[in-house]
Amino acid sequence: MKFSFIVHCLLYNLLAVRYFTPVFLSISFSLFFSLNSLAQSYSLEVETYQVHSETSFYDIAGMTTYRLYLTQLCPTDFVSAIYGNDVSPFEISAPEGLFNHLFNPGWGAFSPAFVFIFPSLLFDSFATIGHESVFSSSGGNNSPADVSLLEDPAQPISPIFIEDGSTGAIANTLIGFAYYNLNGNPYGYPNDDGRVMIMQLTTSGPISGLINAQIFPNGVGANSVLVHYAFDGPGIYPAEWNCDNDLDGDGVCDEDETLGCTYPSAENFSHCASEDDGTCVFSQAVECGPGTQFDEETGACLVTLPGDSNFDNCVDLEDLLELLVLYGLCFPPQ
Repeated sequence: MKFSFIVHCLLYNLLAVRYFTPVFLSISFSLFFSLNSLAQSYSLEVETYQVHSETSFYDIAGMTTYRLYLTQLCPTDFVSAIYGNDVSPFEISAPEGLFNHLFNPGWGAFSPAFVFIFPSLLFDSFATIGHESVFSSSGGNNSPADVSLLEDPAQPISPIFIEDGSTGAIANTLIGFAYYNLNGNPYGYPNDDGRVMIMQLTTSGPISGLINAQIFPNGVGANSVLVHYAFDGPGIYPAEWNCDNDLDGDGVCDEDETLGCTYPSAENFSHCASEDDGTCVFSQAVECGPGTQFDEETGACLVTLPGDSNFDNCVDLEDLLELLVLYGLCFPPQ
């Protein structure tokens, strides 16, 4: 498999030198060097963005627009590329056909020029990294906002974002494809919700597929990880990978654990942390009553010992006698 991947990278480099700018050299070699890197707790979210009624714009009536995001990203994590090849196949399936607007002839996010004339252009199917709405161009201009695409001419994926009614695409050849951002492009960093949008799809039927991504944790390309997802309809899908060292069984390899506070109720909770390091700080807003104690995980007062009616930290005869006094006592339903 490693030999196959090396050949794959070399072919990518040849294509990059001949047909594209040399910046893709860094993408291809970065993918190679991260072959054995393992994912952290990144997820794929397939969101139902908008359901179009039968009385909606005539060209999208009865369809649904979905948006795909990489989620659970830290503020400095950077989404570098979406890709597919013979090692990690990519697939999008939309058997009822994808909506692609006539006035977005490209594969990426669309020009704003015709939106006010053709509002349904907002729901065009397109590929992206970070762009959630219109932008000035869709690859090729090398502007900071652009996302670039390199694909196998014998098995292109771009038609699913160009041809109206396209039912899907597969990328599983040695050359494969990638659409990518240059490290530092502000659109590659997550929004306030910790998400980066990677695709919009509009169709009247179901969607499913396989997606692979390259992510630079904390924006450091040398620490890049490759994440793989299989999805079927709306939902949140965890990354799929193989891990040889995972002593706590949390799905994050021991060498990739990020230390921090993992309790959501803590003042210093970090969604970037995968392993709790005992540094959580809790603010106990209420004083717990007799027989209860503050639970750090839930942030609530919980009964210390169920059945201990006199709160002496022991369930004994006195508690049984108290229960017999109350046995049979019922209150009318509220």
